Amino acid sequence: MLASPILSPASCTRSLPTRMPETTFNRRDLPFQPQSDSLSDRFGALHVYVGFFMSVVGAGMLSVPYTLVLVPKWQALAGILFVGVAMACTANALLHAHVHVAARAELETRALGAGSKFVGFPALARRAGGPALGYAVSVVTASGVYGGCVGNIRILRDLTPFMLSLVSDGAANLSENTQQCIRQVILWGLLAVILFPLCMLRDLSALRTTNYLSFALSIYLIGAVVFRAFAGYHLAAANIATSTASMNDDSLVSDSMASDDLNSYSSSGSLDELSLAAGEALNATMAVTATASVQGSDLERLAQAISIYNFAFMMTLNLLPLFRQLLRVEGSCNNNGRRRGDAVRGSTVLTTASPLLTARPHMTRCIFVVSLICVVLYGALGCAADDLYGNAIDGNILLNLQSDPAMKIPLVATYLTVLFTFPLLFLPLRAIVEESLSHTCHSERPSPAVNCSDFEYGRNSSNSQPTSRRFGRLIVVLVLLCSQ
Repeated sequence: MLASPILSPASCTRSLPTRMPETTFNRRDLPFQPQSDSLSDRFGALHVYVGFFMSVVGAGMLSVPYTLVLVPKWQALAGILFVGVAMACTANALLHAHVHVAARAELETRALGAGSKFVGFPALARRAGGPALGYAVSVVTASGVYGGCVGNIRILRDLTPFMLSLVSDGAANLSENTQQCIRQVILWGLLAVILFPLCMLRDLSALRTTNYLSFALSIYLIGAVVFRAFAGYHLAAANIATSTASMNDDSLVSDSMASDDLNSYSSSGSLDELSLAAGEALNATMAVTATASVQGSDLERLAQAISIYNFAFMMTLNLLPLFRQLLRVEGSCNNNGRRRGDAVRGSTVLTTASPLLTARPHMTRCIFVVSLICVVLYGALGCAADDLYGNAIDGNILLNLQSDPAMKIPLVATYLTVLFTFPLLFLPLRAIVEESLSHTCHSERPSPAVNCSDFEYGRNSSNSQPTSRRFGRLIVVLVLLCSQ
């Protein structure tokens, strides 16, 4: 891709003119707009930044503490910083490539918004290396994103029994088959009622409500783990509770003994010698089991930790769609000024610079700020979880949180965060599949340039979609959701 003359340094965006071609329009074509900016215009940039942050932070952060079991703490913190900076630079390079290709398309067609068809990896790959490279990039990207979606569904499936126990205390008394049936009903109900409508949305801008909610829940989860680490936590007591309850479900005497042990611990702050010995033995067993699962040389464990960080800092997936959303927001704000007569001269509007070039520094700033915030949050979460659970962490911290009686609400926050961030993974997957099917069936139509009388940058004046396309989207969403 870098060898292509389109993306080479010799043809970088500095070669683009600072003044875009004049676009003519008639004053009577301007739709009436109120003089004051709407709230969506004022906070549009904030919506983009929060959406980009939640595109990065998701289920991947749950596995970050496990890396401190794989490698020493200083290597883990250095790896978080290195991968965060590297992924930010990669996202910035992708943004520059998109801006160059899209601005070149606008210059050639003399129409704003003509480069909107280059949103996504497959489109840029086809522009750089032809259809074969575009198909290859589509397959690789779709397979990776699909794996992330399956991982999110697996987390929801694993946490569903915990959520069921919170809702109904008598669920533990039911048979195993009945419990399994109830879990499946709950999971399919979530898919039908919550995930399916969210996955049918047209673009990422419609997810702003769930983005803000997920942002608050993820910050709360990290804060709860850090606070728990500062407050102190006796792992042996939690292990007694979970092991006694799991091994003696049918014994009322054993359950009462476990309850007495926990009550004595909570009231006096200490365990008797027998309970303490049992807890320490179980703690040692968990640590040995987790340590035994860590295999391989130091280099292999470091590579595994880096791969976890790569998934936790996945910035490039929704970068370009969110950049287009930022373009629409800034274009709407600028055009409100034009409608007041600031830039109207006769019957023409002179665009001094492409909106792509003016919005690119804002998105670059967002990329590096989000990367810095994620480095701090991941480092704090990893160190706090390592202080709490140590070598007992195996894969992610879900099992450790479930064994801690004080972490029930953070577990609910984790469940809701994974649930509401799932569409941020699914919508790009759906777009890649739809685009690939469109190219395969030779039914893709070129993206129409934005009408010059429509000042909302990057959006066509006609928002209607053919019925066949809506039906095809329905089939794609159903197949992808049911296959997971």
